[in-house]
Amino acid sequence: MFTPSMTREEIVAEAKQDFNQLKAFMQVELNAFGRRYNRKYNNSCIMGSIVHTRTFKTRRHNTWTFFLYIRDYAATRMHAVGCIYIQLNKYDGTSEYLILDLATECLPNLITTHFLQRYKERYLEPNHVKLGGISPALYFFCLGGERKMSNYTPKNWTEEDMEQRFVLISPQGLIVVADEGDLRTFITFLDQENLSRYKAQIYEEEQMIAKVLDCEKASGWYDQTLKFMQIFNTPNAREILRRFFTRAKQWRPESKQEDMELFFKSFDELERIVRWQWDYIEKCSSDKEREELRKTYKPDITNKIKGISFLKNMI
Repeated sequence: MFTPSMTREEIVAEAKQDFNQLKAFMQVELNAFGRRYNRKYNNSCIMGSIVHTRTFKTRRHNTWTFFLYIRDYAATRMHAVGCIYIQLNKYDGTSEYLILDLATECLPNLITTHFLQRYKERYLEPNHVKLGGISPALYFFCLGGERKMSNYTPKNWTEEDMEQRFVLISPQGLIVVADEGDLRTFITFLDQENLSRYKAQIYEEEQMIAKVLDCEKASGWYDQTLKFMQIFNTPNAREILRRFFTRAKQWRPESKQEDMELFFKSFDELERIVRWQWDYIEKCSSDKEREELRKTYKPDITNKIKGISFLKNMI
């Protein structure tokens, strides 16, 4: 049975003890729910959302709640989300939520008291969200949209924080989590300042990518050299591009680390050649000399832009 004094490891162990019972219960409930509400089984027209809950007590005397929420209907099927959860009471009178996905393996998620407080202050209240009787924890977990990995790091994080924590991005905002063994703990919901900084980083990445792709369109070595120098003179150009590739791997999982390293190898070689050509341009003392150089000097740097084709595939 869950108790307030349990450690994180003991909470996971207790959840796993219950899981085989819960799995069978969930399947029965899902089948019954589908037969009752799915339009493929009946001709009734249901408008709006529907919330369905059932409680289940395991042999270890833990009472879990099965939660399903129909968001909307398509022509022949319904769109539903759900989970199974238990509220864990603490000695100070507050509660945490232990939530399991409707999955075939036990992957517990712990929504902490601190996270819920920050989520209310920084998302629910400012956006005047009407929960419709759903708890904030379930609203966040089931209705908050897809959560993806980000490469964002808050300014005030220590080395220890960076080793133990990471940030997820969702349509609602930025979420700090930690994976402790099989348990994912939701620690806090970041504020608007962090979200603004994250968006600024994304904008910086997109601007850099646009500049790189624009270089390929430039006509002739002279214009390409000028455009590439704008990139190479950006102090953190490599870091911006590396951030982009890390983020891009989320929607292009087939991309490999070697692909990124190949791009940067090509990028470094291109920088060496472009800077060498820039030296020629710099030696010209007048516009007339530069124009003459532009006409007579014909290096081929287009074959050095191999990495750009890889970059285009990542977008």
